[in-house]
Amino acid sequence: MRKERFLLTLSAFTLVIFLYQLPKIVVNNKEGDSTSVEAMEGDIHHLIQRMHPLPLSEADNQKVTLWKKALAQMDNSEKGIKFADSLARMFRRHNELDSAAKYTEVIAQLLPTKESYLNAGNAYYEAFSLTVNAEKLKSLGEKARIYYDKVLEEKPDDLEIQAKVAMTYMATENPMQGIAMLRGILAQDPYNQLALKNMGLLSMQSKQYDKAVQRFEKVVYLYAEDVEARLYLALSYLALGEKIKAKSHLNFVKERGDAIMKSTAASYLNSLS
Repeated sequence: MRKERFLLTLSAFTLVIFLYQLPKIVVNNKEGDSTSVEAMEGDIHHLIQRMHPLPLSEADNQKVTLWKKALAQMDNSEKGIKFADSLARMFRRHNELDSAAKYTEVIAQLLPTKESYLNAGNAYYEAFSLTVNAEKLKSLGEKARIYYDKVLEEKPDDLEIQAKVAMTYMATENPMQGIAMLRGILAQDPYNQLALKNMGLLSMQSKQYDKAVQRFEKVVYLYAEDVEARLYLALSYLALGEKIKAKSHLNFVKERGDAIMKSTAASYLNSLS
């Protein structure tokens, strides 16, 4: 199988990458097609390796040094925000997501607004979701929760943020708290798109692909244009050996996804022909 299959946009496979860093917390009761499962995990681990930070050029290093010095010597919040934003953008471009989150947090400290807190929470959540360092999972997740909790203080009914907070608990000593949160969200809103997908992803992570199919089928039924869910569903079907059903959703992704997702779907379809 071609390793390029999983070289998708960060938003598409963020949680899949994260989930495969964690221990299996749910007992697997259906193995499915072991060859497909092993190949899928191999692709995921290949993508994880590709997410290592990109080296900064000499010119970029000089900029970073200058901006850090200027930030340390700032005399007002407006200038500090400018330098912190420049640093965050630079590090994000080079896949140094924990550093990008750190300077997004500086902005939130200098400009304590709901928007800044949300940006900081999202930055730490992205770093948490894509870290290749298992030791960082817990600390990055804690940081994400700090800023998401600040947003929830003003907007306690934001179920999307609650669903993200729930996923951060998967890297703690009490992952069942996260699962309980997701179930609570679905009790309030049985059609919540993100909570349903997260539950499906957790089923994938524990190799309970039959349960994953149930979750993603519901998402696809409710949100027919969710290309990401279609791809997860196709992969779950492949893991179960249900190639015909997988093809249907892969064809959808090939027609409706972005360029990289289309290429990914085409690669799987070629291997099934």
